[in-house]
Formats: sequence, C-alpha cells, structure tokens
Amino acid sequence: MAKFNSMEMIFEIIINLSKNQVSGLTNKELAQIVDTSESNMCKYINIFEKYKWIIRGSRSVWRLSSDFGKIGVSIAELYEDAKLRFEEEEARECLRKKEAKERFEEEEILFEVAKLRFAEEEARYASVIQKGGMYGKK
Repeated sequence: MAKFNSMEMIFEIIINLSKNQVSGLTNKELAQIVDTSESNMCKYINIFEKYKWIIRGSRSVWRLSSDFGKIGVSIAELYEDAKLRFEEEEARECLRKKEAKERFEEEEILFEVAKLRFAEEEARYASVIQKGGMYGKK
C-alpha cells in the first residue's frame, strides 16, 4: 500500500468517505485504507469534525456532512457565475473589435473620399493653370 503524506491523506479520506457515503466508514476502516494507525486517524477525524465536514452515523461510522456537500454546491454556483461573466466579457470584447473594425472601415472610406476630392481640386487647378491662370492671360 502506498504511503501518503498528510495532505494526500486528507484527500484519500475524503475520496473514500465519498465512495462509501451510504454505508459510512469506521475509524479502523479509514486507518486501514490510508495505512495509518487508528490513533492517527482520530486526529484527522477530529479536524474534519471541527470543520463540520463529517458526521457520525449509527454503528460509529463516518459520512461526509451536508456542510461538506455545500462546498461543492458553492463552487458550482461560483463557477457558473464566473463562466457567465467571462462569456459576457468575451461578447463585449467581440463587440468592441467589431465596432473598431467598422470605425476603421469608415475612416478608410472617408480617406478615399478625401483623396477623390483632392484629385478633383488638383484637376480643376491644373485646368485653370492650363487656361492661362486664375485671372486670365496677360
């Protein structure tokens, strides 16, 4: 059996309690699963009890508590909220890019119009010069 450090042991206890939620597990069973002594398991159980993550059932078995379950519900709700906010921000960013592209295209059109007007003025000026200047030939 693999040896677990204290952090891994916490995860292993929670995983095994979740797998045995209906029947529950005793201190002895948990200690055997994570390969530790029953007295050491009592220390972990006391911590879980302190945070109300487990409850004692009949026959001295432990199960994960509804408070522990609320952690998952809270995470799921926060995840959905964060996902919605991300999608909203992504939609706003997409709209900003579309608007920027449209502004750029408008500026390009205005620039082309300005170039045409300049070309017309240049042609008109050239025509005036060719006809003898602005005030006629001298």
